[in-house]
Amino acid sequence: SMIKGIALPTTEQVALDALSVLSVTPVSVSPDGQKALVDVLYSVASGQQHAFMKVDLPSGIYETNYNQIVGQGDGAAIKAYTATVSWGDDDSPLVSISYQDLSDAASEGLYNRIALIEGNNLASEDLIETISGEVSDGSIQSLRIDQSGRYVAFDTAATNLAPSGLLDTNTVTDVYLLDRQSNALTRISVLQDGTDATLEESLLKDIAIIGDELQILFSTTAASVFSANDQNTDADLYRWKDGEISLISANDSGSAAGYDGGVARCSGDEIAFVATDLSDTDDDGQLDLYLVDTINLSKRLEDTVDSLTFSADYDVWIEDANDETLALGLDGATLGTTDISNQLIGVERNSSDSEIFSLSAGGTLADDASGGLAIGAGGNSIIFNTSATNLVPIESAFVVNFSNTAAQGSIGLSGSVRVGQTVTVDISQFSDVDGFDDGLSYEWSLNGEVLSNNSSNALELTEAMQGQLLSVTLRYTDNWNNSESLSLDAPIEVGAQGIQLQLGGATLAGGAIVAELDQTDRSIQSDSSYFNLTGQEIGTVRLMPAMHTSDIGISDVISTLRHIVGLDTLEGRAALAADVNNDQQIGISDVISQLRHIVGLDEINEFDVVDTQGNLVGDQLSQHGSLELILNGDVNLSTELTPAYTEL
Repeated sequence: SMIKGIALPTTEQVALDALSVLSVTPVSVSPDGQKALVDVLYSVASGQQHAFMKVDLPSGIYETNYNQIVGQGDGAAIKAYTATVSWGDDDSPLVSISYQDLSDAASEGLYNRIALIEGNNLASEDLIETISGEVSDGSIQSLRIDQSGRYVAFDTAATNLAPSGLLDTNTVTDVYLLDRQSNALTRISVLQDGTDATLEESLLKDIAIIGDELQILFSTTAASVFSANDQNTDADLYRWKDGEISLISANDSGSAAGYDGGVARCSGDEIAFVATDLSDTDDDGQLDLYLVDTINLSKRLEDTVDSLTFSADYDVWIEDANDETLALGLDGATLGTTDISNQLIGVERNSSDSEIFSLSAGGTLADDASGGLAIGAGGNSIIFNTSATNLVPIESAFVVNFSNTAAQGSIGLSGSVRVGQTVTVDISQFSDVDGFDDGLSYEWSLNGEVLSNNSSNALELTEAMQGQLLSVTLRYTDNWNNSESLSLDAPIEVGAQGIQLQLGGATLAGGAIVAELDQTDRSIQSDSSYFNLTGQEIGTVRLMPAMHTSDIGISDVISTLRHIVGLDTLEGRAALAADVNNDQQIGISDVISQLRHIVGLDEINEFDVVDTQGNLVGDQLSQHGSLELILNGDVNLSTELTPAYTEL
């Protein structure tokens, strides 16, 4: 693993009226750990503003300012507030930003619009649509998009967004869901009969698709609204799924027991949050990490926190999560005799293993790691903002704590591994989430000995290589400057070149022939025009349907038809028009057979294999230096074909 600092962007990159850049806070990391969306806090003459930018983590280069795409570029069009992102397969982000339109009097003082940016193009200036077509009369406080990019959730105290029949009259923050596919806007923090939290806020925590079902987490201090078992005034956690609202922060008896009110996250197929003594087996009076199954809502206690010791004014909170890893922020905590306050701990959800993310390059704890953490889906990149002085030798806005991920997938060989052929390395199944440039090199070896004269992805196989074990290793440096390699799963023996079969001067392409001896068939495969017949016993050879060449084509069929109806006579080897059924005549049944052969339905060419003296070959082919194929049954043409051959 490694730690790398990322410098602050320049004021010119952020905005024309930016005076200074104050901080950079991570919002999200791309699945491959190469890109991040960050919140850049900067100052202007009138105060402070947010800019949302994409940064390339390996290089530290700031690539895109999404505020400018929405409309800020002259310093007066928008003021952004919060952002969320869904990453595509090609790491192109789908970004949503809540913002204030400074040119619209109805937006004065309100971050009441949501912009949608696909790639680098503005797809929508305002996703929210009210009943009357007016803009929202409340600011967007929290904003999250699901991984598919279809659903956007947010919370706001707006009173003009509720759909007809469910008028929002509580004047406090509620949670909303926007379906981008149907453009439907739904208030989440309300029962189906219109009952809402009255004067108590409902705050968005997370949104995710789990098992093909959309799930939204929100918290509220409202009692006896969303559950009869909620009789307290503490913050409790709820889950919305397909219109059904369920109490999550309940104890073993089913009663609401509250939680710390901080971040809750969907992690894998579970809901993660921190709470105090929700389980009968947990009575230590301290915050602990709970994981709730999203199907049956059963809880399990994750014991990482139990191994820590807390002071009287301790705190634990969830910083971020992906399907496998949870990140915890800590204060007033020790691990053994080590004070780990203000550090970041990663917890493997399934194994309960944990590690401290915020370590300096020398293995000591950071002297500050204040938070703002985001984890890539692959788990190999963790970024957080910090003012620590001992993490990296440069002043940084935030730090990348990176764990190397080895090459994924496999490599293979394309082409026939036999003498006279050229093989290439197939890298279509190879990938590395840490990235790699075009600097791939290939190390070929025979019987374990490296061929020093070739580092390309192609190798010509010579006679001297026959019988040796061929292997290749792919070598490269990933985008984090780690040396990586990937080899063939197993070496492959270089085979003999074999015999090149021809029909009427046309070479057969690769495929399969069926060899028959004593009424027993065997299939001989080849991915080139050479068939390795060494050691085989063959009496008769039949070509498979797809292996026809110019031996029998549509012009031959036409010639045969003209012969049948008496228009033409067949002379010599005319078009190889064959007496397929060997009835001493070329008739319509022969034509049909040839047509079926042309379209690949049937094989019709059947050959006897003879030696140079014309004797039928039935013993080991390795005893013969040359072979001939005699077309059976074609009594009218008596066609004899001589293939090109290679010494065995």
